[in-house]
Amino acid sequence: MSAPAAEIVEKFQTAFGTGDIETAKKLVAPDCRLYEAPSLPYGGVYEGPAGFQKLCERVSASGEFALQPNVYLPIDDERALLRGHMKITNRETGANVDMPFLELYTVRDGLIEEVLVCYHDSAAVTATLRD
Repeated sequence: MSAPAAEIVEKFQTAFGTGDIETAKKLVAPDCRLYEAPSLPYGGVYEGPAGFQKLCERVSASGEFALQPNVYLPIDDERALLRGHMKITNRETGANVDMPFLELYTVRDGLIEEVLVCYHDSAAVTATLRD
């Protein structure tokens, strides 16, 4: 039996948060789908480890994201919810927004199969990054 979802999500987020994208990619299933709101500058659906890499590049290019400690909430062995808080800053203007977010993960066989990202106010994120 593989590790419960919350353990995998925490490993994934720890790697991602420290900039270890290669380790994070190893936890992403080949058919994984990562969903970002279409209204965001980096919005869309990203597939597999290559899609995750592209998402990381687009997010990094759009602004600075400072994540505060996360809370991992297990739903069952295959699903977990991450509750986090972040500050997003536009590198050019200095404009920023501070808000909570949720990410719903589905994990199968020790790999992340799906991520649904939900910002508290995606319109504020878009406005901040496009100022």
